[in-house]
Amino acid sequence: MVACLDIKLRLVVIFCLFCSPVLSKKNTMPLLEKILTDFSKIYSKYAKLEGKEDAMSVTEFTLFLKESFTKFLEGKKPDAVERLLASIDDDQDGELSFKEYVNFLMQYLAALGNNQKRM
Repeated sequence: MVACLDIKLRLVVIFCLFCSPVLSKKNTMPLLEKILTDFSKIYSKYAKLEGKEDAMSVTEFTLFLKESFTKFLEGKKPDAVERLLASIDDDQDGELSFKEYVNFLMQYLAALGNNQKRM
């Protein structure tokens, strides 16, 4: 079941697991571990497409966004990915490390949570 979930839905599941006392019971931890492992595998899948296996280039990050966040880039300017990468690239090396990738996902998750509260 988890394998077919897209990344946005996985982030929502993580949000629910951490925020809901009903869902955060001990028996759901394997699901959470699976989701977190999948995040790592997704990073590795894109990072190893070009050169370094421990960093996502702009091209790799663009492909990741296009395939994992299909609506994210709709209506955005052509340089949107470069600007986004620059804003989350803490060490300003032009690539996305695993830590920066996780920070991006958590920022996205927090934004989803904030949007849910407003509804």
